[in-house]
Amino acid sequence: MLVCTRLRNGGSLVAMNNQQSKWLVFACVAIAQFMVILDVTVTNVALPVIKVQLHFGNAAIGWVVTAYVLAFGGFLLLGGRAADLFGRRRMLLAGMVAFTACSLLAGISPDPALLVVLRGAQGMSAALMSPAALSIVLATFGEGPQRNQALGYWSMIASGGGAAGLLLGGVLTSYAGWRWNFFINVPVGVVMSVMIARVVPAHERGATRASEQRAPSPLVPLAIFRNRNVSGANAAMAAIFAGNLGMFFLITLYLQLVEHYSPIGTGIAFLPVPVILGLVAAQSRRLIARHGYQRYLILGPALVAAGMAWVCFLPVHGNYALHLLPGLLVMPAGYGLSFPSAYAAATSGVPARQAGLASGLITTSQQVGGAVGLAVISAAAASYTASLPQDSGPQALTSGYNLAMAVAAGITLLASVIAATVIRVRQPAPAARPLTPPAPRDTEHHPLGSTGTR
Repeated sequence: MLVCTRLRNGGSLVAMNNQQSKWLVFACVAIAQFMVILDVTVTNVALPVIKVQLHFGNAAIGWVVTAYVLAFGGFLLLGGRAADLFGRRRMLLAGMVAFTACSLLAGISPDPALLVVLRGAQGMSAALMSPAALSIVLATFGEGPQRNQALGYWSMIASGGGAAGLLLGGVLTSYAGWRWNFFINVPVGVVMSVMIARVVPAHERGATRASEQRAPSPLVPLAIFRNRNVSGANAAMAAIFAGNLGMFFLITLYLQLVEHYSPIGTGIAFLPVPVILGLVAAQSRRLIARHGYQRYLILGPALVAAGMAWVCFLPVHGNYALHLLPGLLVMPAGYGLSFPSAYAAATSGVPARQAGLASGLITTSQQVGGAVGLAVISAAAASYTASLPQDSGPQALTSGYNLAMAVAAGITLLASVIAATVIRVRQPAPAARPLTPPAPRDTEHHPLGSTGTR
């Protein structure tokens, strides 16, 4: 049945099926999220070129990635709360415009310090976009199979975007120059700003009334952490992303500095990751709907850790098919199970007025976990390499990468432990008993009811 959906953003009127309108909204916010995640890794393979052309120091070049990730993670909670208080579409649009402008300025930056500052500003803009985008998804799809499907696709973007960034960054750096890693955001950002304004509905500001009736709402109401699934899912997501960003960083350095791959060759080497992740994540929604999210939030990180363990023994003159490819086949399968499960657990049972907060929390866990993990893992690699004889060259680098990958595997495995000990499965409501109604005292003394979290 066709319905007329009035888009309250200029009075345009679009006739479409209700399901089609939901997925059109999803497409718009998913592209915005893809841009955000893409920029976490798109500059990785370009770092050696940027270092030479802008005269970065050895210690400073990492800040081209770290400044973005830290600013992104540091402002996500503020972005999520702003989406609840001031409107989700408004914050998404504001973030997109700022992100596009910062990308243009970063692309023309002539100075190392200015580039790092602009990357931080880019990250702050992304922090407005990401939680607003996910909260729009949660507001568009109610709990159930459709939301699980949408979150499955969302998880593909969350990790697949990072892997795609490596491939795109390699292509752009090789054929157009490293500055196009930033310029590519400009035309896409302009088009998406128009689309967001015309397609995404202006959802009601979730906590406005409550704010008007009492003191201003806190940035993070601590009561949300009483939900064990919210707390557990966020802790697990932090551990997964800590290993995730570290893994991409280490393998990128190994391929370019030890195996002497070109930027585009490095990107192609990661091609199995988004393909397999996408296939598994697309199917995981059905598994989660049938069996719940806990078992897959245990199994997924364990698979990722197993894949990382495989690449803990890289040699100086490695064979891609033997030493690297098996790990790159297993790890994305684990991510494809992990991310939909973590999103489902982190948002299940959260009231609509806190959708932006829940979105900001889970995305904050990703980015802060990733930033901390990247710092720990890269420091482990550098420290171990420095402890070896200075004349060992590529062997010292490779040994440091192998040790750091083992650290990444251990951190990732923590997510399985957290899922097994903290996450609780939400039980379905029992079948109705028409001839024997429940006693009144059951509802009086069991406020969570039969669907509460055990």
